[in-house]
Amino acid sequence: MNVGKTSRRQLASWRQYGCLVTLTALFIVWTHSSHLGHTRVLSARHPRLLNALWRATRTTARPARRLPTSVARRVVRPAPVDHRIRTEGCTIPEFNPFDSTIKRHYHHNPNIRWCHGKPNFLNMRHGFVEILKDNLHKHSVLPDDLLCFYRELQRSQYSLQPPDEVTFYGNRQLLHFDKPLKEEFVSVECATKQSPNRTFHQQYLLNAVIKKHVEKRCSKTNRTTPHNLSVLVLGLDSVSYLHLERHLPETVKFVREKLGAFELRGYNKVGDNSYPNQRALITGLDFDETLEYAPDGFYDSLASRMIWQQYAERGYRTMLLEDWTVCAIFNQFAHGFRFPPTDYYPHNAIRAMENASKWITRNYRLPRCLGPKLLAEEMLDYLTRFTQLMDERPFFAYSWVNEITHGDLNSAALADKPFRRLLGSLHSSGVLNRTVLVFVSDHGTRFGKSRYSFIGKFEDRQPFAYVAFPKWFLEQNPKASRSLLVNQLRLTTPYDVHATLVELLDYPSSERLHTVYGRSLLHKIPETRTCADANIRPHWCTCNVLGDVIVSEKMAWSMGEQVIYRLNKLIPQKPGKCARLRARAIYDVTALQAATRTGEAQEAAYYWVIVQVLPGNGFYEGTVRVSGDNMTALNDVSHISTYGGRFCMKQHFIERFCLCL
Repeated sequence: MNVGKTSRRQLASWRQYGCLVTLTALFIVWTHSSHLGHTRVLSARHPRLLNALWRATRTTARPARRLPTSVARRVVRPAPVDHRIRTEGCTIPEFNPFDSTIKRHYHHNPNIRWCHGKPNFLNMRHGFVEILKDNLHKHSVLPDDLLCFYRELQRSQYSLQPPDEVTFYGNRQLLHFDKPLKEEFVSVECATKQSPNRTFHQQYLLNAVIKKHVEKRCSKTNRTTPHNLSVLVLGLDSVSYLHLERHLPETVKFVREKLGAFELRGYNKVGDNSYPNQRALITGLDFDETLEYAPDGFYDSLASRMIWQQYAERGYRTMLLEDWTVCAIFNQFAHGFRFPPTDYYPHNAIRAMENASKWITRNYRLPRCLGPKLLAEEMLDYLTRFTQLMDERPFFAYSWVNEITHGDLNSAALADKPFRRLLGSLHSSGVLNRTVLVFVSDHGTRFGKSRYSFIGKFEDRQPFAYVAFPKWFLEQNPKASRSLLVNQLRLTTPYDVHATLVELLDYPSSERLHTVYGRSLLHKIPETRTCADANIRPHWCTCNVLGDVIVSEKMAWSMGEQVIYRLNKLIPQKPGKCARLRARAIYDVTALQAATRTGEAQEAAYYWVIVQVLPGNGFYEGTVRVSGDNMTALNDVSHISTYGGRFCMKQHFIERFCLCL
């Protein structure tokens, strides 16, 4: 959007569109030159009128160039191709995933080969370690000449360091291929019988095993739910619904057509990054509430509120599985857990894989490899073995892939085949016939050049979300089936997924329509639902975005200064730590409709404001509330330009605002 004063060149170009446009242009000149205050009030109270005026006067977008700091750069507003949802309480536009304003940032290469090296030749199968002879042949070794030893990977809560951060190695033992492997996680080193002291291959094995103490606990539990459904939450970090279409076409086709999954088209994130959005799904709690449970950096006291613990109390086997331990949901900026939060928790084994730099082919960016295989693929293979081992035993598995999609916008293509293979295996083996699948992301792309675009605003806030139930369950529960069908076109959040999983524990014998912040998807969500009703704050809300709006240059700068003021308030004022920020340019202003609760009158206008700051030239997006002459930036601010680690400030949500001195 351009908030500079109207030039003669602009007036000349407008005249060709007729007297209506000319009168509109004169109105803008008059308001800009002598009625700036009046313009501010109009912008606050009549955003729809001003949006129409702006569109009537808009010219063709100019090529991107460096502009003076006193002029905002225009962000092209592409026309939606349809609506994601269109209800009384919320309208969300749908965009072409390959729109010209966004497609230049994407490069799809489904056949990209990321990992290199000789193939792994050890494989877990029904508890035994088998030799893949064709792969071993590529190492120029015969099966009869192979000699392998293993060491168990162990976790200890008695170490001086946080248990999640340390992996202990057990004693070295000979690996017998004709006997089942009893240990859960092992590191294997292989040599030849001719050169037993010369290791030529190392491999990590994640072995799904039946645990006697877990089975004993489950056998003592009286279940109250007749359906006995397992639950699998399968997450992929930083992928919007549009990005899923671009880079995982095979997977999304399988989920829709083969699994008949319900797509939550109005799914909206509730916080900035992974933590607040996954936290909402796992605990159903607000961000500030969860922080109260971890004053010492450990989340053990929050365990009782985690959804998998509620399932454990009903006789379910539980798993928490993440492929990147440093950025695991409860480990980033914290210590994780003193004690394993779930029955199956391979955190320390995966940490050992990450630390084995001698054996991992490290690229200059994520994701990481174990020889010719992605580390995330090893995780998904383990998940497949676990779910198949459970057979008729009910389980709750929460699995999240971070590495593939976190570091590179286009590396998401690497996830398509592994996820399609996983889901295909679970489907053909019958696992999904007794399992509820939640296939979901936490948010879209949060920073980088694509995020500056108009579509990028929506992608950040609209992760993909699908839920799939076995056909027999939907046939037995037609009311739930109809509700899921309707709720595809309703405004939904991670809180609602949590509420659904909570109700599923007792469904259908006991109905629980909602939790504190969410509503179960097994019941119809009101068509009147607004972001305020759904506990989505204005900064994250994608409902009823008005787009372009006329504001004066003075007003735009006032908004930007409010965002800067809020940023500096968020940054701890510690000498020698973080620089004080100041505005360099106003990049864009987008008008929003106020996120009032159903039935409440709109008392203010809201704007997304992108500001470029000094020092560092970073870009931030804040939300400014305007009511009459009062203007305030809200607490939620997004850092939308690429930023690295701020090693002088390791605190939740402070790091991204701090430019270290």
